[in-house]
Amino acid sequence: MPPQRKPALPALEALHERHPGFNRPICEAYSQAAAVCLSDSHTSPTDLEVHCSSDECVRSLVWQAPDSGARASWANRDDATRDGAYAVGLAAVEAELGLVALSRSDVRTGADYYVGAPGSDLEDCHRLEVSGVRHGTATDVKARLREKIKQARRGESDVPAWACAVGFGSRTVELARATD
Repeated sequence: MPPQRKPALPALEALHERHPGFNRPICEAYSQAAAVCLSDSHTSPTDLEVHCSSDECVRSLVWQAPDSGARASWANRDDATRDGAYAVGLAAVEAELGLVALSRSDVRTGADYYVGAPGSDLEDCHRLEVSGVRHGTATDVKARLREKIKQARRGESDVPAWACAVGFGSRTVELARATD
């Protein structure tokens, strides 16, 4: 049975409107990085297959095609992949879990962001560890998710965690609980 189609992912360049820990300048930069990564192999809009725990669905994603300045600014493939994955990952977390970025996390926490319900604070948050795979198969993205789950578990924090791996080439997003 094919995955269920759900509403589109939130617009990447507007995430800052709902994510207090992902302010406008960061949001604009990271959504541009995501567009650079996505445009390697795809045109906007494109469908992403989103796997969240045992559920899977297809969600459309719209982005603005990057110009030559954006491509030059994001010529470092590692930075573009990492930062673009933050934007897509946060959009998927909002769509799938109803959580928004509350704050960037500190080193050794086993996470990149603290996420929680809109209007909540860090007292009731979850950690979110995110990674991107620029080119590769859905199998590569699943393998990266397993790495991120292990990283979140090793973090110096007892806050519950989620892990997310974004596959730009494979058009997949893997999202799973990393801790119980």
